[in-house]
Amino acid sequence: MAPENFNDWRNENRVFRRISATRPYSFEYKEDGRALDIPATLVTEGFFDILGVGPAHGRTFEERDYQEGNQRVFVISHSLWLQQFGADPAVVGRTFDFGGAPFTVVGVMPPEFEFPSSETEIWAPYVLLPEVARRASGYLGVIAEPKEGVTPNEIQADMNAIGACLARLYPESNTGIGITVVSLPDHLVGLVRGALIVLFAAVGFVLLIACSNVACLMLMHGSEREQEFAIRAAVGAGRTRLLGQLAIESMVLAVLGGGLGVLLAIWIQRVLPLMSPSDFPRIGDVRLDTNVMLFTAIVTIGAAMISGLAPAIRLFARDTNSLLKESRRNPNAGGLGRRLGGASSCRKSHWPSCC
Repeated sequence: MAPENFNDWRNENRVFRRISATRPYSFEYKEDGRALDIPATLVTEGFFDILGVGPAHGRTFEERDYQEGNQRVFVISHSLWLQQFGADPAVVGRTFDFGGAPFTVVGVMPPEFEFPSSETEIWAPYVLLPEVARRASGYLGVIAEPKEGVTPNEIQADMNAIGACLARLYPESNTGIGITVVSLPDHLVGLVRGALIVLFAAVGFVLLIACSNVACLMLMHGSEREQEFAIRAAVGAGRTRLLGQLAIESMVLAVLGGGLGVLLAIWIQRVLPLMSPSDFPRIGDVRLDTNVMLFTAIVTIGAAMISGLAPAIRLFARDTNSLLKESRRNPNAGGLGRRLGGASSCRKSHWPSCC
């Protein structure tokens, strides 16, 4: 964005609560006789307020930092704080030499804050002076906070009107230049949103296939235990007790499977950045957080209940008496029924000698 156009955007729009510009820059920092070029971003007023991010230590920029003579202040990134300043909290308020001029560090940002680029290590106040503002050269990025209740269509319409007005007033520099408003999430991950949705759907189908396979295995295993459950029911075990037993067995399998899945995800999280394309947005920010773990736990429990209780539903659909009759006709059916049947026949065969 050209500086003069940005000034008109800021003054003429009716849809933004705040609007701020950014400019890429770099500062030279000397350490042990070595000169390091540290990537930086110059920001106009309201930058941190628009993003709604506060510092981990110290403060961000205030109105006085944009007044003439007070602009030699820095907010530094968490990584620069660790690498160059040894994570010393006392660095806030200290003055350092950058590019032959003294700058005071007033704040340190949290580790997850990387905007407008993950390469940014320093943020500094930026004042658009009239003598350097131009319309022909565009080198500014622009972010804005919409007013409450304003829709994306209204925002785009207002900016289209401003763009058309600037094209009429300054045809030599603004003819053919449009304005496209993009939400911050779309700006950060918009190029891969479709791929992520497809991937999520594929993972969901794999989960359904796995659940169906486990349910079939549980049904096969349950059919071998039907007489066991029938005998338990006959001697007084209620449905709640039998369901509880099956639920516990299913949960043990689910916890083991879910735990292995989490361990695999932790490993993949470390390997994925090394295998991904360099232009994949924010791949280094992928983390397992509390929401992900909670979602995993809910899916694990749900899958366990769906696949593990299938044998119980099949069992309760049949009559206990008929199962016991089948056990008498086929004492070698398996499970607890086979063991109890064997014990019963043994006792009958030895009963005369015992008498």
